[in-house]
Amino acid sequence: MYTISEFGMKTGISTRTLRFYEEIELLYPSERNTSGHRLYGLSELATLQQIQSLKFIGYSLQEIKNFLEEKGASMDHLESSLPLQKKLLMEKRDELNRAIDSIDYVQGLLKEGHSMTWRHLSSLLQSIECEEDQKEWMKEYFSEEFAQQYFDLTKEQRQELDKDWMLILADVKKLIKEQRASTCS
Repeated sequence: MYTISEFGMKTGISTRTLRFYEEIELLYPSERNTSGHRLYGLSELATLQQIQSLKFIGYSLQEIKNFLEEKGASMDHLESSLPLQKKLLMEKRDELNRAIDSIDYVQGLLKEGHSMTWRHLSSLLQSIECEEDQKEWMKEYFSEEFAQQYFDLTKEQRQELDKDWMLILADVKKLIKEQRASTCS
């Protein structure tokens, strides 16, 4: 039997995490010593290994708790849930890749000296994030041929179009400012 600090050191899990797992009723110490200190054994080690394995492949703590509470269906349940878990992780990976591409793109624009406001940045990132919705919108309001031509452009060509739009917007903003200044004079 190990105290919480010994168990944490042996497993590489912080005592804070172990206390949290107990608080959310995910992992309980099997015993307490006469001083009331938590004691962990091999059974808790096996449970902790399950928790860490399931956490590694993307299950939430609530999903892990539900999984561990099911009696007897453990491997069958795991096997049946893995395809969905894989799909969710692949979607998350795609989302992260889009975010990384967006960061690279914005960094490139800024390095090239393009003027950008938070509104421009937000609009640009939203268009990248909502590309599928944008495809559907274009098909609805433009000919399918035009929409297809736009989305057949390479990523670089679309980024050049975005740059052109940013320059146009900057010019429009400048003209509006000049118009206001001449009206006020």
